[in-house]
Amino acid sequence: MLPGGRVVRAFAGVCALLMSVAFADECVEPAYPPGTLMYAEPLPDPLEGFNRGVHVFNKVLSQQVIYPIGTSVDFLVPDPLQRGLRNAGHNTLYPLRLVNTCLQGKWSQAWSETKRFGVNTTVGVLGFRDQATKWDMPRYDEDFGQTFGYYGLGPGFFLNLPFLGPSTGRDTVGLVLDYPFDLVKWIFSGGTATAINATRTVNMFSMHSATLRQFFDAQEDSYAVVRAGYTVYRETQIADYQPPADFVGNDPDQSLGYVRLRPKRKDYALQGYTRRVRIAGAVEKLPYTSWHCPQDRGVLVILPGIGGHRLSAGVAALAEQFVADGWSVIAVSSSFTPDFFIGAAPAGYLPGNFRADASLLNDALQTVLADYRRRYPDSSSTQALLGFSLGGLNALYLAEREARGDVGTVAFAQYLAINPPVDPLYALQRVDEFFAIPSSWPATEREERSRELFHRVAAFLAFNGRQQRPPFRMPPLTLDESRFLIGMNMRLALVETLIASQQAANAGVLRNDPDKRNSALEVEALSTSYEDYVRYYLLPYLARRKPAAPTRSLEEIAAGLSLRSLDARLRDFGKVAVFQNRNDFLLHDDDAAWYGEFFGDRAVLHPEGGHLGNMSRPDYQQAMRDVLDRARQQQ
Repeated sequence: MLPGGRVVRAFAGVCALLMSVAFADECVEPAYPPGTLMYAEPLPDPLEGFNRGVHVFNKVLSQQVIYPIGTSVDFLVPDPLQRGLRNAGHNTLYPLRLVNTCLQGKWSQAWSETKRFGVNTTVGVLGFRDQATKWDMPRYDEDFGQTFGYYGLGPGFFLNLPFLGPSTGRDTVGLVLDYPFDLVKWIFSGGTATAINATRTVNMFSMHSATLRQFFDAQEDSYAVVRAGYTVYRETQIADYQPPADFVGNDPDQSLGYVRLRPKRKDYALQGYTRRVRIAGAVEKLPYTSWHCPQDRGVLVILPGIGGHRLSAGVAALAEQFVADGWSVIAVSSSFTPDFFIGAAPAGYLPGNFRADASLLNDALQTVLADYRRRYPDSSSTQALLGFSLGGLNALYLAEREARGDVGTVAFAQYLAINPPVDPLYALQRVDEFFAIPSSWPATEREERSRELFHRVAAFLAFNGRQQRPPFRMPPLTLDESRFLIGMNMRLALVETLIASQQAANAGVLRNDPDKRNSALEVEALSTSYEDYVRYYLLPYLARRKPAAPTRSLEEIAAGLSLRSLDARLRDFGKVAVFQNRNDFLLHDDDAAWYGEFFGDRAVLHPEGGHLGNMSRPDYQQAMRDVLDRARQQQ
């Protein structure tokens, strides 16, 4: 849960990027990777056990109580009225903002807040309309916790509060002092004030319940993410952070364009229906999510990229588009996520042997599609597969199975692979290089530079979170900074894979006990590169599975998993289409040309876009729909 509605979207966005890990005394304490100090050790957390317990309580509360209530309120109360109530609630906290801007000596901000209050109370009809923002009057959300921070009082230790969510020792004291500075308590009697504030609270949670639910559903260890996100966001608030005026260059990797791929409906991910099916031999049941289109003309299965969850914003955006185009959509999480392999594989399974992953995916999709068609027997028999990044790689290996005529293979009318890497080992090494970029910064500067980078991102996420309408604004970034963020995001996916796999079957490769989820365990996993994962986890696992087989080196295994090793029968398999970008950082210089040679006119090569960066473009989305529609029409 979050401390207030004004920070929910920003906080969730920060949480999607960051993982925090503070050390525990009884655990092995590996060094944190360069540039990650703020997230490896953001705050002392001596009450981590207690805090994790409170977090579980808040998570269940959000999923089982707040979200159902929020859904009901959303259904009954029109969006304009919800926004009006939110604006009015913010207006009544003017005394809190005025007092704290004055205590900090921010007189211009105090005057600005006074003008905002006057405009919104009069022209804005008691604050129900935020006229001040429409007139470009800046807003400053100050509280006592920020005032303490302004005068140098440190946050102290991390503290997770029941119902209220993440806080610190300093901010908890601030919350107590914030309480009286509410116009509602000054104007109305106790019972009336309580009723008004209850309405305000319910409205705030209803507006953001879907964001909270989606966040909790899509995170394996949301506690670590929440701790980091809150720390970064509060530091950004206290510092009144503004991007440096002398910022040199804004040339981020085009791959970041993918973050613009978001559904038009904020709760669209949760509009899908999630079911769990039993796969023979698997540890748990496999979850999948479907968005059913009545009288559909086909069923589309979506496989996301590495670490991608079936409820992620990108998957939901694609589902929303294709349902509108007459497809029913089914999504499963990436083969590299615990959400998938714990539900589809036996204990101890490690993803990364892509042909074995394809076999696992094939069996899982057979069960999922059968379950879906039992539920919707009138759904179209036409089915297609769309995978992007690692999901695109999975799609091509599944297509290879059908091209070979393997028994028991699920058949699709169309396989559409978006930006699959040709050489998986090279791709993983590039991700490792991105995560290690702070190592190239001067040692005395790397932590401060990384801290400033995340403050910059948090500030822009906060700005976007306050916007009622698009467009989404990207923060100014250099090429190295954007690639570090990409590398960090992908490294966090590996963290969850490592810990979950060792929890299912402990091979003894982690020095910390994987069954005791804590900060030291997070740091150890965060310090493990993708190449380390392949060398020290995957290769021994493969050797244990086939002890009689000759030992092969990393390079030999990688060559056998390269797309260049695809069965020649796939060359003439007309059901495959590939979209690739020539400047994708996961490609060797000659990989794009290989696509053209192997797939011919079924490979569409774009000059730009990075890795997945142009999936948010309308023309690119239309091209995807055209490919799938042609296959649907041919059925």
